[in-house]
Formats: sequence, structure tokens, C-alpha cells
Amino acid sequence: MDNQEKHMHATFRGQVQGVFFRATARDVAQRMGLMGTVKNMPDGSVEVHAQGKEEDLEAFVKKLSQEFYLDPNLPVKKELMEPVEDFEDFRIVY
Repeated sequence: MDNQEKHMHATFRGQVQGVFFRATARDVAQRMGLMGTVKNMPDGSVEVHAQGKEEDLEAFVKKLSQEFYLDPNLPVKKELMEPVEDFEDFRIVY
């Protein structure tokens, strides 16, 4: 598996607002050494921009999906690309 840094843009849908999803995402990302942001969107989804090793990004998405019992029939929309920004940490954006 590729060991280089990647940027992931992901959109989580389902019951993800009002359930401490952003705080949990920040805490998990920080423990995993990922950088980026998490933000509530007007349509009820939560948007994540994260950077790190591809395997860590995949593990991050899996952990959040399991933690919040997200419907496996409603997959997380995600896209991996080359790093696009220098994040200093992982934070909640309001």
C-alpha cells in the first residue's frame, strides 16, 4: 500500500449532526496523527478534509462509521487525492 500522504474529502450522511460527530472525528483524527477539518453542512451531512497515510485515512472512516452505526447501505462519499493544503492540526470548523 502507498505510504505517501494523501488528502481525503469525505461526506458523512445519516445521524451525524447533534451527536458529537465532529468532536469524535477530531479526537479520533488527533489520536491517529491526521491533520484536517470537520464541518457541519447545511444539508445535514458532515464534511471532512483529512490528510495522512492512505491506510490511516481508511481506518479513520471505518472507525467513525462503526462508532456512529452509520447505515452500510448509505456509504460515505469519499475521494482521495494528493495533499492540497498544509494543515497544522485537526480542528472543528464552524
